[in-house]
Amino acid sequence: MIKSYRGKLVLLIVMALSLVQLGSSIATLQVTRSLSEDQATQSVKVGAKILQQVLEQKEEQYRSATQVLVSDYGFKSAVATEDTATLATALDNHSRRLNADLVFLLDSSRNNKLSAPVVGSSEMAALLDSTSVKFDKAEVFSRNMVLNQHPYTVVFAPVKAPTIIGWVGMGFLLDEAVAEEIKQITNLDVGFVAVDDELTSYSTIDTPSINDHFTAQSSGTSQGTSRRLAGLSSLENEHLLYVNALSSPLDEAQLYSYLYVSSENWLKRYYELRNNQLLIFLVVLLVAIGIAVWLAKEVSRPVEKLVRFA
Repeated sequence: MIKSYRGKLVLLIVMALSLVQLGSSIATLQVTRSLSEDQATQSVKVGAKILQQVLEQKEEQYRSATQVLVSDYGFKSAVATEDTATLATALDNHSRRLNADLVFLLDSSRNNKLSAPVVGSSEMAALLDSTSVKFDKAEVFSRNMVLNQHPYTVVFAPVKAPTIIGWVGMGFLLDEAVAEEIKQITNLDVGFVAVDDELTSYSTIDTPSINDHFTAQSSGTSQGTSRRLAGLSSLENEHLLYVNALSSPLDEAQLYSYLYVSSENWLKRYYELRNNQLLIFLVVLLVAIGIAVWLAKEVSRPVEKLVRFA
């Protein structure tokens, strides 16, 4: 225990300066952390809008390209005459030009005449049932959905001569290439997740905690799952995940997109400031000790003279 007057004075000055500096540092760090989190949240929300715009632009391109095929006279004739060989060749060539990963041909009653790769009857029935309203409009349309447990953007266009004699469908996989394309624009990690009997994901980042999050939240009804998953979530270690539902909530299998920000990224500024504040605190502490010792000597000198005089 410090007994001398000089020692107590030094301790008092050091403690006072340290508390002031510590309080200031804590307040600054709290504000910086809050601002960093707000900026990260805003960036993923803006990124989600950009992602949606990119997908919509792609859908428009896919619809236009599919309409070119169904407008071709030769193709219409092949559909009308049910020339299977010609249809298969035309669909294969066109799908290759479009880089389509899935192709359909339906008759006028919407029965599946051809699909490559093969889509199961139950999945095809679910697809037709969930899009019956759009089919009834007899216009080209597109939607995002899960087929064969994989995420797709699917385009359907009617073949008219002049009445509808069939439908052509093209499916485009939402895979790592699409995710990487969007990442180049948003500077955020992007992924697509198909939640069916199994979980299938394509992403620019391999983080098990993301799949664990989807698995944990994917129980119950599709509507309930959408509500639980959609929006901003904080994963373990304070990673941020922003999820957006791409498929209809009425679909049995659900399709989601997400944007991911690791805590190392959004807390980078905070960590840098924290290290700087720690360095500043140590410097201030050393300065405070030096000033305290000097002041203690100056203040205690008259007292020591009085003691010697007495």
